[in-house]
Amino acid sequence: MKRTGIAAATVLVCTMAIASPARADLPAADTEWTEQSPTSAWFQSSLFTAAEADDELWVGGYQGQVEIFWPPATWSTVLLRPPKPLLRRRSGGSWQEVDLPWMNYGLISDMEAAGTRDLWVLGARFIWGQGNSYLARWDGSAWTTVSAPFPAYVSMDLAAASDAVFVANVDRAWERRVHTYTGGQWTTGPESLAVSQLASHPEGGAWLLGDDGGARVVARWDSDSWQNIPLPEGSTVNRIYPLGQDHLLARVDGSHYQRWDGSAWTPAGPPTTFAASDATLSPSGALWLSGGSRVANLVGSTWSIRSAPLPDYGSGFSIRSITTAADRLWITGGRSDRPVAAFTTP
Repeated sequence: MKRTGIAAATVLVCTMAIASPARADLPAADTEWTEQSPTSAWFQSSLFTAAEADDELWVGGYQGQVEIFWPPATWSTVLLRPPKPLLRRRSGGSWQEVDLPWMNYGLISDMEAAGTRDLWVLGARFIWGQGNSYLARWDGSAWTTVSAPFPAYVSMDLAAASDAVFVANVDRAWERRVHTYTGGQWTTGPESLAVSQLASHPEGGAWLLGDDGGARVVARWDSDSWQNIPLPEGSTVNRIYPLGQDHLLARVDGSHYQRWDGSAWTPAGPPTTFAASDATLSPSGALWLSGGSRVANLVGSTWSIRSAPLPDYGSGFSIRSITTAADRLWITGGRSDRPVAAFTTP
């Protein structure tokens, strides 16, 4: 459940880490995490995203990128060799390498599952130095590529429901529009809706956060249209995290979390400065967050926050995703030179 925006001319170097199930009554600081990273990745590799499908964990990113700073002593980079996609599936206790069709050079930035055997992959395919949008679907036995409604890969986002797939990207007016794929066709709009985030959950369909005519909206896909839900009274929603069917977590006013149960909003613990990039429920139903190099979980009515739950990997370590797969709680992240995966002990 990760979300990464990458310009076509620039590849952001970053990684992920993974974790196993923890008891709901254990605070994050007392939870042990065991690293179990993919070992077959090339040098200079990173993970951007993770998803659970068919009770298996999937992780994606890039590998083998070669770049230099040029001119020297500047922050400008020159890509000497484009990356190759990195896609791994964890099944039967081991990692399996997965090849994507028509993707020799490129990267995977987002993955979303629309069901147990319905996984969508979003990324960029590099051709002669240009990053073109790439979208493919796994139906449990084979891959099918789908042409995106725009050629260039610029600030893209992905969500998947059982009856539709959604992609948002920056248009020529520098607004993020949502594109809907149903019945083999793409439609765009509504034009008044500027999307700041798309998100989805295998059990809870697709959600979006954005502005419609200048008004903030949170909406859920309902069969054939987006249906707005009431906003938390007196609060501004900054980010959304689907947790299940009609179950949503939102960060509001920058430092508060509230949960939507399908009919009402309730506070999720006291205010916290933890700005999560991802959230999930553990197999036992505990609420967990990840962001930067930290994880947090709600123990009773208090947030427990821990920095660097894995061994010290040095500067640049970042957790990019937290999810549940195979009855375990996983985090995915790492550094630019290696992918990292870890799980908590049961």
